[in-house]
Amino acid sequence: MLTEILLYNILKVSFYTRLPFLNNEAPPSRDDTLVGREREEGPQVIAKQDLLQMKTRALRLNVWFKVLSRTERAIIDLTLKCVEKVRSRILEATISSIINKILKALESRFLSNAEKVGLEIAEKLGGIAQKWGNKEASNWKRDKVFIRFLGVNVINQ
Repeated sequence: MLTEILLYNILKVSFYTRLPFLNNEAPPSRDDTLVGREREEGPQVIAKQDLLQMKTRALRLNVWFKVLSRTERAIIDLTLKCVEKVRSRILEATISSIINKILKALESRFLSNAEKVGLEIAEKLGGIAQKWGNKEASNWKRDKVFIRFLGVNVINQ
């Protein structure tokens, strides 16, 4: 009961302060936010297991505390403790934005690592190709797509 009250208060503060209907629009009706309703784009349910996997991944890669605020971490933690499947539109939207934040941080970290590794390889390959007489090889170390390609190939091996 206490965790449900905490979850409600955190959600109330963090959601309702950012919702567009506060700008003189009517709030969504209870039917819009009821659990298990079919939506225009079909049922979209966030399962507890998926949320737990995302949290574990973020913790392992040191993104959990760096990217998320205390409120966002609390929302995820309380959702994991209280809910098996997220069906509320408001909660789903908030959790989706938090997950997108985590994914963006993970993606940028991956790309930065790929670019770091790829740049070293591109410089070495460019130097070798220039010695063999390839005049355009000097541009390889400035080609972002080629650098990412090399970096992703090395990381995925």
